Amino acid sequence: MGRRKKLPTVLSDEELRAIVRSPYIGRPRPRLRHHWRNAAMYRVLAATGLRAAELLALRVQDIEWTSATSGGDLRVRNGKGGKDRIVRLGQSDVEFLREYRREVGIRKGLLFRGPDGGALQYRGFARRLKKYAHKVGIEPGKVMSPHVFRHTFATNLYHHTNDIVAVSMALGHSDISTTMIHTHVRPEGVLSATASLSESMSF
Repeated sequence: MGRRKKLPTVLSDEELRAIVRSPYIGRPRPRLRHHWRNAAMYRVLAATGLRAAELLALRVQDIEWTSATSGGDLRVRNGKGGKDRIVRLGQSDVEFLREYRREVGIRKGLLFRGPDGGALQYRGFARRLKKYAHKVGIEPGKVMSPHVFRHTFATNLYHHTNDIVAVSMALGHSDISTTMIHTHVRPEGVLSATASLSESMSF
């Protein structure tokens, strides 16, 4: 018999909220520039299930900023397999990101940057996340990495919609074209589901 694979780590709702807010524990809002950036990154991961590489490559123009009431579309460009897809952020997510941009002074180009203004590196990003997880008391047995946000998002979206196809579309899995052909799922239903899930979490 082969070795049994471990189930992926999934955070509870309380743990997810704690991680998203970990850069500004005890404060109503982040204070320092890197606190704003880290909180915004964790919020986007929790709300969309992006891969870490997709998050680090996000640019200001990849997000729809104009909608005042229904959130905004986030376009993932050149995701795994070179495929683009769209997920929708909730209204509160877009408002938080607007505030982040004002506080940090991001007008165009990369949405999330290192101290030198260049692209963030995965290793440093993952290391900071582990530090914050320890800070807020995430269960020691849970292996904390950026991909845990993706597992948690997928689990929450499935419980929220009971629609595995919607989950597959939101995650950008490689077989989604075939899935859509056989099920006639409308992309708008997926976008509404992701925005609704994000708003229900109340980060």
